[in-house]
Amino acid sequence: MKRFTRLVKRKHPLLEVSVVKDPLDSDLQLTEGVDDDNDDDDNVEKDDEADEADDANDHANAGNGLEVRNKCPHFEDQRDVPFVSVVMGNGLFAFPSDDALKAFRLNHRRLDTVSDEEALGFPFLHATRPGFLKSMTSHSAPVMKIQRYAVVDIGVDTEVEDHYCENEHCRQVAASGNLRVFCLDFCQVFQHMDSTTSQVEYRFVFSIDNKSDHNRFTVRLSAHVMQRNCDAIMDGIRLRWHGTSGLSFLTGTGEFQLRVLDDDMPSFADYATESEYNKACTHAHPLRTVSQLPVWGSYSDKRRSIVPKKRTFHRADFHIQEKALCGKGLRNIPRDTLVLTSMCLFLHEIECSKDKRSSTSFGGPGFPMMV
Repeated sequence: MKRFTRLVKRKHPLLEVSVVKDPLDSDLQLTEGVDDDNDDDDNVEKDDEADEADDANDHANAGNGLEVRNKCPHFEDQRDVPFVSVVMGNGLFAFPSDDALKAFRLNHRRLDTVSDEEALGFPFLHATRPGFLKSMTSHSAPVMKIQRYAVVDIGVDTEVEDHYCENEHCRQVAASGNLRVFCLDFCQVFQHMDSTTSQVEYRFVFSIDNKSDHNRFTVRLSAHVMQRNCDAIMDGIRLRWHGTSGLSFLTGTGEFQLRVLDDDMPSFADYATESEYNKACTHAHPLRTVSQLPVWGSYSDKRRSIVPKKRTFHRADFHIQEKALCGKGLRNIPRDTLVLTSMCLFLHEIECSKDKRSSTSFGGPGFPMMV
């Protein structure tokens, strides 16, 4: 019967929905099992099904004369970033690996000692936000600040005095031999809401190091009050945080993904009003849906802890793809990972401020990020 169905589908390819598959989608599917007991018949059947999918895709592409264009990079590895808060502490920490979190707990949450070149046991980002009263009285103040931890070998880095000059924006927190660990002001997040267009824009102002000019750059995250999801553009790559809840929704979400938009897909970042965006979506005819786009990262709070372990709460996880092999400590964390994890920390707090105010927000009561 299956063989007959395949023959019918092969003769009538329009009976199937054409899906343009991207091999990067499978990179994040780490939990799928593999059946080692496949026999020759199963292999033949899989080959037939793959041929049918290719035929359907070829038919669709031949019909419209277009091909999928996407700027998603090629990835080599995945970094698992746990989001953690400390009992009676301030803010939310992002660790470069689960091993780094384990070392942090074994070190009794101390951030003043470094024992290896990877600086295992240190977070690489620390997000805090101003008090509620301050955010209500000063609309120009940032709604979140993020600090970055960096390890430097002063015997190798000859520009350490220029890049990591200690002042109000940079301080040394640990030292051992030639190794130094610095804590730097890395990012400030500003929010602007246009009441006439219902557009919301978050500006992430980054200082990649502590140079005299601060080496600043800005990434904008765009959304609309009545729409789910939010979009950003980084280095010419159009990104969508797919699955986030809009500001008008009362409940947050525990899972969302970072996907790379195809070139023919409208983005919130390109349109000032919701009506303009909806009109662009009506006229656009993308070859695939958002759920079929390449995945750069995924957020989930499934592993969140209710009871603290060594006075720490595991709040959520961010799994992010990287272009090179990942380390376990502070060494060689890519700029893309620093930027995207900062955005994910902010989105985590937005979701937590809705329906998880007492359990997963920064270790204390949360408030909606409508300031």
